[in-house]
Amino acid sequence: MKRTLLFICTLLCANVLLAQTEFIVGNLKYRVDSSNPTEVSVGKVDNTITTANIPTTVSYEGTTYNVTCINFSAFTVCTNLTSVTIPNSVTSIGNCAFYGCSSLTSITIPNASIGNNAFDSCSALTSINLDISSIPANLFSQSTTLQNLTFGENVTSIGSGAFNACSFLQNVTCLATTPPTLADNTVFPYPNIATLTVPYGTLEAYSASTSLWNMFFADRIEEDCNNERGDSGLENVEDTELSFFPNPTKSEITFSQAIEKVEVIDLTGKAILTFTNAKTINIESLPSGAYYLRLTNKEKTSMQKVIKE
Repeated sequence: MKRTLLFICTLLCANVLLAQTEFIVGNLKYRVDSSNPTEVSVGKVDNTITTANIPTTVSYEGTTYNVTCINFSAFTVCTNLTSVTIPNSVTSIGNCAFYGCSSLTSITIPNASIGNNAFDSCSALTSINLDISSIPANLFSQSTTLQNLTFGENVTSIGSGAFNACSFLQNVTCLATTPPTLADNTVFPYPNIATLTVPYGTLEAYSASTSLWNMFFADRIEEDCNNERGDSGLENVEDTELSFFPNPTKSEITFSQAIEKVEVIDLTGKAILTFTNAKTINIESLPSGAYYLRLTNKEKTSMQKVIKE
């Protein structure tokens, strides 16, 4: 009898403690950090959830908590989850946190530590934005549909096999002025057809013959010249009246109106072809790759990117 009462009392105490440390706001469950009562983590959610907007802070019974962590398996096999927002306040994402979220198509991840298999089997992802200083091995190895990938300026290293199976990758942008260290030759699929865009002035570093970035992307590395001028003379001034097609192109480019001056600029900023008073130009003679068109019309100049197939 005493043992039974002791068990019941223990169970009741545990329930009271649980009630004190966990609470639900909206469609998310939070757990108070036992070592820091001003912080909470996102706990296991109902796997029928479709959207998750994780806040920077959350209030419950008169107390405001900082949201700093997403717990182990918090969203595991939430197969209906299509959208999730992770704030910069989150500094830790646990193992298998989003494992099997097979309807998730895009995600932006702040500079947080990430556990093993956190995004494994997120098979519908097409767009990823990462600002993690160190990207773990095999993080998105199963994201076979991934097309657009952006690395933030905080990224310094990328682990083995992180994007190895992303065979549909088309556009990779890296905002880090120092090329992040790549673990080995399995980080990205090789060969691939993706274009790598890097910050203005860093083309030489990313294209170095000893760089794995050069091995993966070779002649498909280009600088982001938007809003930059520098010695190359590249500038970007919007002109919504001018348009052209097709892009990509194998030879001819046709403009929406005749252009007083068209300069074809390579990625070093050098003008390699010039046309005047042209509505159609032909760049068939150029090697395949990315170029810029500097269009001057009625004393206005705009810069447009074109891909030569």
